[in-house]
Amino acid sequence: MANQTTPRTSKEWVDQMLREHYQEAREAKKAGRLVCWSTSIAPQELLTTMDIVTVYPENHAAAIGARRDTDTFIQRTEANGYSSDLCSYARVNLAYAEIQHSEAENMPLPDFLLCTSNICHTVIKWYENLSRELNIPLIMFDTPFNHTDQVQDHNAKYMKGQLYHIIDQLEEITGRKFDYEKLRKVMAISNETCVWWKKATELAAAHPLRWMGSTSSTTWLSSSLPGAPPRPGISSTCGMMNSRRRSARGGPLEGSGGEVPGPVGRHCLLALPALYLQNLEKIGDQYGYLHLSQVLDGEL
Repeated sequence: MANQTTPRTSKEWVDQMLREHYQEAREAKKAGRLVCWSTSIAPQELLTTMDIVTVYPENHAAAIGARRDTDTFIQRTEANGYSSDLCSYARVNLAYAEIQHSEAENMPLPDFLLCTSNICHTVIKWYENLSRELNIPLIMFDTPFNHTDQVQDHNAKYMKGQLYHIIDQLEEITGRKFDYEKLRKVMAISNETCVWWKKATELAAAHPLRWMGSTSSTTWLSSSLPGAPPRPGISSTCGMMNSRRRSARGGPLEGSGGEVPGPVGRHCLLALPALYLQNLEKIGDQYGYLHLSQVLDGEL
């Protein structure tokens, strides 16, 4: 009788992915590739198109906290004059940039920073200080607040201008021209990620609930087939805008391909952190109702 392997749990999958992610980032840094520290829900697709390694200080700080290893970092930050009222993620990361070692894997230091304002005001000053202390460039992406259920055209145009400005800055930092055709391939994977995220959130309506606790976090997705390997996913500002528009319209996710096939249990509900993109040979253009390549092509 053939040996049977025990299916890995979602926690085991995500632990493996995190280890591989940080290891690949460290190796990339040693090989001379550019590394960016980015806030979550920033337009990572632009970085991926430019072959820039992206890591997330918020994720890393959370991992340090999960290992109960924050005291050293928080004490260092507060000794440097930062307030104890400051977000603990910020305090941990600001100290990590100085200490450069933790029990929760190690991130390579960045060559530049990408920050978006759609999370909280703390990240803006947090990243401004990182930029000054590390003496590296900061790219800022300002996302206006939506006062209506629909994304307003003037907001989309405002963000369009910033996307072009980010591309200009990336070209200056890398010394290379931006590849718009590669962006279309990257966006196809981003779109697929949004599809799986939508399917994962819909599973939360099941009785009994098929997932527990932190598996409902916004950086985790689902796989449709039991025992299937995880699909690397990304987090996207445009994806978040799409989600809001779809919710407002009350309709299904465009291009979702129907219901999730097959049973969904604890071994196939895979935690997929928003870390990196692979399989860029996948080709596709459609990106929900708001299509980044349409924005860049001037159709909005």
